[in-house]
Amino acid sequence: MITERASATVALLLTAEPDVADRDEVAAIVRRSREVRSWLDSIDVVCARRTRELAAAGAAEPAGSLLEDAGQRSTRDAVIIDKRVPACDAMPQFEAALAAGQISGSHVDAVAAVLARLDEQIRVAFIAEQDALLAAAQRQPVEAFTAGCRDLVRFLTAERDRATGADTEMEELARQRAASKIRQWINTDDGMHHTHIELDPVRGAKLSKALADLLRRHRKTDTNTGVPWDQLQVDSFLNGIDRAVTTRNSKQPSQTPDTSDHAGTHTTTDQKTDPPAGTSSSCGCDHQHNDWADTNGSAPTALPELRIPEIGVLIDMDSLIAGLHEHSICETYNGTPIPISEVRRLCCEADI
Repeated sequence: MITERASATVALLLTAEPDVADRDEVAAIVRRSREVRSWLDSIDVVCARRTRELAAAGAAEPAGSLLEDAGQRSTRDAVIIDKRVPACDAMPQFEAALAAGQISGSHVDAVAAVLARLDEQIRVAFIAEQDALLAAAQRQPVEAFTAGCRDLVRFLTAERDRATGADTEMEELARQRAASKIRQWINTDDGMHHTHIELDPVRGAKLSKALADLLRRHRKTDTNTGVPWDQLQVDSFLNGIDRAVTTRNSKQPSQTPDTSDHAGTHTTTDQKTDPPAGTSSSCGCDHQHNDWADTNGSAPTALPELRIPEIGVLIDMDSLIAGLHEHSICETYNGTPIPISEVRRLCCEADI
């Protein structure tokens, strides 16, 4: 049945004329092309699975190598196809839907990526949701489906944590913070300096927001009209560093910046806003909350065009009070999930 449908779809594509088609006709051609591509992807999965079996018996090379050589694929594409095999083995309905052209290979990739990093208990619970996940994959674009898989894992993990008293999300954030690093090197071939920064989601969001604010401010300068985008980004970043160093070196010794993780955060339970900088409140923590504190009690000195970067956090009230639920929203302004316990800590001094 699947072969007959694929044959019929290919026949329609062979007679299609996309160069003279209107909008609806182009959309129909794209849908048929996607169905054929999905069917071909399903064949690749079967081939990769069989090659794995042959390789285990010493009768073939690893599946990735065969896909790369015989299929003239890049190493990356061959690895992606090979990773679909265990995902389809665990959730066979997805393989059937792929063969029928009902979902794309990228939907299977989203499942494969999730399954590869789950412990056995959460993996079993995730696979048990196969019917609901497949229904979502059939109606959602890849990005929305991927986010849904992520949210399901968070919910399942939160359910287990409530039963065990653990806080898996905060443990993961602590691991990410411990793994954060900055690496710098020089390419001896062209003399270019490289800086690679790896950060946890919270501090990464602060850096992204700071860079975006610097760029937005830098673009408003008349002399930057016509400057290429890449150059604007570099100039705004370096100018921000120059101002930060210059301003801090010129400050009085009595004025010291608050370097705590709490600094510069605002939270909203219903919408994303941009509140004023330098707010403060009391939460019982053992540090000051104002962005710049004067130890002699006088008002802090304003910094021209320079402030600690703020990030927006979007969370629903039920999650903030009671914890993750099936439809929780708890993420930074750019959609990166963060632990609820971290949001509660940030709320100590955030504008809400």
